[in-house]
Amino acid sequence: MLERLPTRDSTAREVYQRLRSAIVSGALTPELRLYEQRIAADLGVSRTPVREALAMLEAEDLVVSMRNRGTIVRRISADEVQETYEVRAVLEGHAARLAAGQIDAEQLAALRRLDEQMNGLMRAPRGVEDEQVRALGELNAEFHRTIAVATGNRVLARTMDWLLTTPLYARAYYAYSDPLKRASISDHGRMIELLKARDADACERFWREHLYRGRDYMIEHLKTREVGE
Repeated sequence: MLERLPTRDSTAREVYQRLRSAIVSGALTPELRLYEQRIAADLGVSRTPVREALAMLEAEDLVVSMRNRGTIVRRISADEVQETYEVRAVLEGHAARLAAGQIDAEQLAALRRLDEQMNGLMRAPRGVEDEQVRALGELNAEFHRTIAVATGNRVLARTMDWLLTTPLYARAYYAYSDPLKRASISDHGRMIELLKARDADACERFWREHLYRGRDYMIEHLKTREVGE
């Protein structure tokens, strides 16, 4: 059941955001069929913004329209995780190497602030779980993006920006238990120290390892979900 939106005049964007959050968090499970009429009733809106929102989700590759099955939540495969994280590990490892020689004091300070904010979220009393995970994901993306920007390579930074907005990335923190979230965040602190020391070899090696650990967490999560289903 989806939580109702404030008014029946809610926009397609608002419907999209509500559905996207439910898909990314797993509340709407992979291969679930999405019925326009049922979603409209649950959210308290007309079918028009629901239809538009589903088109937006399909453009983002979160849902897929299938003949004789309608619109369903797209399942992310272990192979897709493997392929995506292989690319990320190579690109981000190289970014870390370049950043070690380029990063300035202001960018290091920005990384420290992001690290503090993420640790603060983990220490804070729990409110709405979805909101906490979404905030962690946004801060994490900004941490990785800051390192990419620090390389001074605009093509690399743009490519990284695209990877950090993919549906697979958006789902990552929802796959992590609290201990795994803390382990991931602790890697950030270590990365800051390596960048500060300007150890290019260590930066590249460590950041690749960080991404490979993320890959393994995601694949294990997918396997667990498949068994549970």
